[in-house]
Amino acid sequence: MIYVVFSDRLGNNLFQMAAALSLSKNLTICVPLKEEYLATLKYSTTFFKGFEILDYIPAGIPIYEEPFHHYATIPYTEGADLIIKGYFQSYKYINRSKALEQFSIDQDTYTFIKSHYPVLFNKKITSIHVRRGDYLRMLHKHPFSGLSYYLKAIEQIGKNENFIVVSDDIGWCKKNLKLANVIFVENTSPIIDLYIQSFCVNNIISNSSFSWWGAFLNEHNDKKVIMPSLWFGHQFKVDISDLIPPSYIVIKNKYSMFLYLKSLIQVISQKIFS
Repeated sequence: MIYVVFSDRLGNNLFQMAAALSLSKNLTICVPLKEEYLATLKYSTTFFKGFEILDYIPAGIPIYEEPFHHYATIPYTEGADLIIKGYFQSYKYINRSKALEQFSIDQDTYTFIKSHYPVLFNKKITSIHVRRGDYLRMLHKHPFSGLSYYLKAIEQIGKNENFIVVSDDIGWCKKNLKLANVIFVENTSPIIDLYIQSFCVNNIISNSSFSWWGAFLNEHNDKKVIMPSLWFGHQFKVDISDLIPPSYIVIKNKYSMFLYLKSLIQVISQKIFS
């Protein structure tokens, strides 16, 4: 039995789940801080269907902790018990066919998307995912990819092509992404946003595991996926080469030192005055 320990949000949980699935279909999900992950657990009937979810980590079972950010073989013998902990943010951990089967869209979500966004099924559409929200408060950890990145990515696709924009700051997108043929997705749930990206022919993603999975679940054989070179903040020296499937296009982008320092000052101020 594989026990996979969830941490952080949905995109990270999909990486953790996929790594466990690559080892065995006989697995259990552990969510020790269950109250903090209720948003993720809402999707248990879609992404995590068929598996038991515990609110604790079982005692007396060997624990494997991911030693670094890039791929490493997980020492597991079929039939044994093992707890795995980490982020596992590498496409090399993923058995694509198993992941596509496990994370396949449910009928209600499919019906909603097809009725509200029929253009996804009859036109060649490129998704643009923009994550700002929480990133603007922690740029020292996760830098906002920046307008220049998105404009360069759009040029790669062709600015007169059809686009659909998914974001946690759709107002910023409307103000800054002046496109001839564009749909801005509003007032939808994360699961809708994720699958909208997966139905597009091409994907422009942010430095977000959530949008990474939107692109990965895209099954178009001729898809073009564009991602930023910066994934983590200025203080993190992390090798992200395993996050980049061979066919993906990486656009070099830069830190905004002004925004970085502003974020860092906010963090320091919170620690001093809290």
